[in-house]
Amino acid sequence: MKGEPGQTRRARPPATPHFRPDLNGLRALAIVPVVAFHAGIPGFSGGFTGVDVFFAISGFLITSNLLREVDRTGGLHLGAFWAARLRRLAPALCVMIAVTLVAGLIVLSPLEWATLGEQSAAAAVYASNVLFAAQSSDYFAASIDQSPLLHTWTLGVEEQFYIFWPLLIVTACVLARRRGVSPRGVIVTAFAVTLVASFVLSLWLTDARPTWAFYLLPTRAWEFAAAGLVAVLPLGRLAARLAPLQRQTLSLVGLVLVLGAVFLLNNRIPFPGFAAIVPVLGTLLLIVAGTPGDRPSDRPGDQGPDSQPVLVSHLLGAGPLQWIGSRSYSWYLWHWPAIVFAFVLLRTDSAVVGSVAGIGSLILASASYAFVEQRVRFNTRLLGSVRLTVASMAVSAAVIVALSGGVAMIAGASTTSATFAPYQAAVVARGVSTCAERTTEASGIRYCEDGDASSKKTVMLVGDSHAGMWQNALGAAAQAEGYRLVTRWLSACPAIPVAVVNAQGVHDPACTQFRTGTVRLMGEVKPQMVVIVNANSYVGRIVDGSGQSLETTAQAHSWAAAYSEFVAQIRGFGALASSIEDNPQLSFDPVLCLTRALGSEARCSSDRGSALATTRVLRTAEAVEVEALHMTARFATVPLICGSESCRVLAGTEPIFADQGHLSAAFTRLQVPDLRLFLRRTPNAQ
Repeated sequence: MKGEPGQTRRARPPATPHFRPDLNGLRALAIVPVVAFHAGIPGFSGGFTGVDVFFAISGFLITSNLLREVDRTGGLHLGAFWAARLRRLAPALCVMIAVTLVAGLIVLSPLEWATLGEQSAAAAVYASNVLFAAQSSDYFAASIDQSPLLHTWTLGVEEQFYIFWPLLIVTACVLARRRGVSPRGVIVTAFAVTLVASFVLSLWLTDARPTWAFYLLPTRAWEFAAAGLVAVLPLGRLAARLAPLQRQTLSLVGLVLVLGAVFLLNNRIPFPGFAAIVPVLGTLLLIVAGTPGDRPSDRPGDQGPDSQPVLVSHLLGAGPLQWIGSRSYSWYLWHWPAIVFAFVLLRTDSAVVGSVAGIGSLILASASYAFVEQRVRFNTRLLGSVRLTVASMAVSAAVIVALSGGVAMIAGASTTSATFAPYQAAVVARGVSTCAERTTEASGIRYCEDGDASSKKTVMLVGDSHAGMWQNALGAAAQAEGYRLVTRWLSACPAIPVAVVNAQGVHDPACTQFRTGTVRLMGEVKPQMVVIVNANSYVGRIVDGSGQSLETTAQAHSWAAAYSEFVAQIRGFGALASSIEDNPQLSFDPVLCLTRALGSEARCSSDRGSALATTRVLRTAEAVEVEALHMTARFATVPLICGSESCRVLAGTEPIFADQGHLSAAFTRLQVPDLRLFLRRTPNAQ
């Protein structure tokens, strides 16, 4: 950008006494894997750890700047610091949110507009990380139906850090003055306590509440604190005095750790937890190894006339990496909505589409950097007034919040029409089944009761959420046939005794307890028939007794063995073991597809192979076991939905699916006549 002091032909940032080209290049090394991971490019399974690299860089640079001010003035001008952060971050963010809101109204389904408005408002006030944690949003879910603003969670974490961190330093300085000791010693103690407390909390919540651990500042603060300790302790100066070979080794180890996290970690490893140590430690080693000595030269990584340049730091100072690093913030802002909208429009999560969108977003990022980020950041009027800066940014955020409210109002008006009624009903009913809850007198086990409650003939429905979606329809069939229906299901917990972990690789002991209660309930209610319904999409999440992942073939064997064991338990109670076949699972949300731009029944249908691909292994294992066990009572769902080549998403005007994996209540109700015939197979059917 012309007119900026220190600008070179290679588009380097403005030179400052404390500018470190190696850290600017490290930003490029962080953003590229993030974009590649979101684009779905193979090999970048841990690209999301680039965010942790950003956190560590921010922790070091912000702490260094704050400490220099403390050393120079004995305190901090909090208003000036916060104003500088707002000028740097808020304008580009607000522009991105505004454009995303407008694009969302064009590209997304009206059923998504209210959520988009809510998330936009949260992002504008740097609280989207709290919102996503409260909503238990899965950061690693399929990108095609993800929020175009999901990536703003990191900005919430950063801005909350900018509020908390200087306050912590000011508090430490006040305590130091009262006790007549050096502020640095108190600051080190405060940072160390923060690091330990945050890391312990992160380890606990990574297992207990993974989404909280992933999105919230308290579980990420240790990453900033570790970098803050590097800034406050003389580690860099000590490293600058190491022999050249030692510094080269230190930097190479750091680079290996950062790249190792990018290429070797994946979303099946609990994160952040212990795994986050790898990218953070790698970043800290690179920071320390590249710290300039007492007499820095003009060359990146060259610490003086008697020392050799640190090779990695020198490479990070290369022109292309400097160009990307300077635009890394803007690129981060724009890449994710560009990828999501491309996936939505083309109804694919192809890595080719993601790559084109991700690289193309760099054009938007460059424009944002030149015309928004830099111009506001160095605006002379804003630089001269903290109040004007804060007021301007507050007005910008207020405008975004108002726009977000307007989008939510438009959503409410658009989705109340008769055309949208079936789709709205499908969305509202996702995972919800009406339930007359009961508790057994003998053991206090909870269950749902439906059908003819006065009947002495009982059918029991058991399984995970795929059993829950059949509850109302089977209840209607039971009522018509004179059966009492007892239902017991738990989401993500198959009824059969197979060890499974959640998407983050964490085992839930409540599932085992729930199964035990289900078997005990069978003994108490003495059903004539037990209907088993489990999702067949647990491939990759079935483990052995010690929690170790199994090969695909071993998972199929484990599923079949558990199925056989459960059927034996049912028959041991004198009941007929029956089942409902699991439905196809799509790679996209068909309800949203049907109501988005360019949506149509033909365009939103899925080919049969793709719809059955994710469930094929367990579906086949289960079908073989059902046949071997002579379970003649089985309700087939695939023929109701799929032909020889494709699977439908509409039954007349009713959506067949409620989301990509669950059937809609309207569609299951259409099967009541066939379910009545299914129930007549019980031993005591009249």
